[in-house]
Amino acid sequence: ICANRLLVHEKVHDEFVTKIVAACKKHKVGDGLIDKSIKMGPVISQAALKKIDESVKKAVKDGAKVATGGSIMKDLEGNFFEPTVLTGCRNDMEISKNEIFGPVMPIIKFGDKDDVIAMANDTKSGLAAYFYTESYK
Repeated sequence: ICANRLLVHEKVHDEFVTKIVAACKKHKVGDGLIDKSIKMGPVISQAALKKIDESVKKAVKDGAKVATGGSIMKDLEGNFFEPTVLTGCRNDMEISKNEIFGPVMPIIKFGDKDDVIAMANDTKSGLAAYFYTESYK
């Protein structure tokens, strides 16, 4: 399961981004059938790779910032896209509204629970949702 958007509270946003970027940079990308240490393989097709690339470029044009990744991995043979973290995303962006089916993590900062509930519910389809907290109150 790949999250289509991450809603991160402003109090932990910067620390979360720093940690997730560091984790993404550690991912070894390539053919997992050849090298068992590889943790991320290719996307399904050339068409999917192109769609992911176009989605990231549009998000950047719409105001997102690439914290890491953001490009097709041309040095690898096949359909590989860099593990990508996007910050500065908004819930109204196309990248936040559509299934990406690729290694792209759009991060949306929020301030209060009413805003995040509204954002979480503002979707045409929601196949999965997760909630992590240190306190349920």
